[in-house]
This record gives sequence, structure tokens and C-alpha cells, in this order.
Amino acid sequence: MKNKMTEEMNKLLQTDFSSQAQTLIESSKTQLEAIAPQMQEQMKGLMTSMEEQMKPLQAQIQPMMENFQKQMEGIFQKLTEQAQAIAN
Repeated sequence: MKNKMTEEMNKLLQTDFSSQAQTLIESSKTQLEAIAPQMQEQMKGLMTSMEEQMKPLQAQIQPMMENFQKQMEGIFQKLTEQAQAIAN
């Protein structure tokens, strides 16, 4: 009798906890669905702001990158010429 009572109590608790968990999940889902559009709009605004801040930075970096590329090409050209001179 004690075992049966324990089993029944466990079933009852599991059912109750399961029901409470399901209710909590559904409630959380509803709340998240309600704020999702607002969060999406905030993220769009943030991305626009970041893009606007990056444009001037990109404009500053571009000439430096072009200069760096030219310097590297010059170094490789010299190395190639030296390698050819050594090979001959």
C-alpha cells in the first residue's frame, strides 16, 4: 500500500510539474513574441548607426590599404629580382 501511494504521489507531482512547466513555456513564448518586433526595430536602428560610423573609417583605411598593397608588391618584386639574380 505504501509503494502504491508513493507511486501515485510521484505521478501526481510529475503531472503537476509538467503542467506548470508547459504553462511557463507558453507564457514566456507569448511574452517574447510580443517584444520581438520592438527588438527587431531596435536592432535595425543599431545596425544603421554602426554602418554610418563605419563609412568614414572605411574611407580612412582604404588609402592606407592601397599603399600597403603597393609596398608589398614592391617588396615581392625586389625579392623576385634578387632570387632571379641568385639563380643566374
